[in-house]
Amino acid sequence: SGGGGTVTAPATAQIAAATGSGTVAVRGLATRSERQPQALGGAPLPGGVTIYETSGNGVQFGTNSTFSVGDFQAAQQGDTVTGTLEVSGFNTGSSSATLRPNGNFTGGTAITDVSGTGGATINEAAGSGAPTGQYNGSTGPATSTALQGVVVAYIDGDDADSDIDLVQIETTSGQAGNVQFDEVGIYYGGVFADQAAVDAVAASVGGGTATYSRTDPGGPDTAGVFVVATSEGSLTGSEFEAYAGDVSIDVNFGTGDVSGRISQVKDAAAGVGVGTLGFDVTLTGATLSGTHFEGGNINIVNAGTNTVTDTMTRSAINGSFMGTDADMISGVFQGNGTLGAGSALTSDLGAAGGDPFFINGRFTADE
Repeated sequence: SGGGGTVTAPATAQIAAATGSGTVAVRGLATRSERQPQALGGAPLPGGVTIYETSGNGVQFGTNSTFSVGDFQAAQQGDTVTGTLEVSGFNTGSSSATLRPNGNFTGGTAITDVSGTGGATINEAAGSGAPTGQYNGSTGPATSTALQGVVVAYIDGDDADSDIDLVQIETTSGQAGNVQFDEVGIYYGGVFADQAAVDAVAASVGGGTATYSRTDPGGPDTAGVFVVATSEGSLTGSEFEAYAGDVSIDVNFGTGDVSGRISQVKDAAAGVGVGTLGFDVTLTGATLSGTHFEGGNINIVNAGTNTVTDTMTRSAINGSFMGTDADMISGVFQGNGTLGAGSALTSDLGAAGGDPFFINGRFTADE
């Protein structure tokens, strides 16, 4: 079921760059939302057949793909979902990926397995810390009316050029066709740090606070990246924008608090050095438990402040220490709420105060 637990890494803890295949343990979050039924002048469509709102086009890891959400306020979330990612031949031009989550949404519905097929080109960049590859999952039929998709970013964090030690995944299910529900998942996995490595980091700061940070370098190997969707009503589906920024996370080993923010936020497609948008995302109050942290809250705030500008109905954070030396943190976050009148986010989305929105993101930072 959904909820915290210890991830036991599969025998293949890393994906070999030479073969492009393997299985990794993953952790993450998922949201199941209900689409709004279409209507004519406030009345149901004739004939007794319910037609649900259409999909919107979103941006995942800088790649155009369908990513739809419906009634955000009725969203059911699965917090701290564990599972596995199975990939095969991603550097051969004939690849596949399957995300197998182990958990339930708050309403009791099991989170759906999601699969995709497609190809990718490995970009070997020894010593650069750049991703060794990115897999863009194509959609394939899950049922006669629902489609699925998987997007995986592969990152060679230790520059070994022989393995992939961090994967970050976004999944969608039900994003096309006349279906009532959509599922959106965001996950991460690879080489999770062991307790001894985390204890060593704690000892190095005298049991106090360790700060992990990363400046957004642009491209798939970003520090923080997130998508915000706002509903435009039942006939037009949803509108999406992708954002990127710098990440700073403080881990207080004394209190167990994990908090930080994504700052210098800009449109993800704009590139490094382009002007910022006037808002940050704060990640606060997650609780450290062993080598992972979870819970907490996300908020949209005025840049450089803690002044909240948009109201969150529900949010969650899920993260872990990564790497053999626990010298990296990676994690994900999701939430839904209502936009504030006049906030920087509302303005950038071209939306109105009171409009519902959904946020879906990931972060990586270094000690």
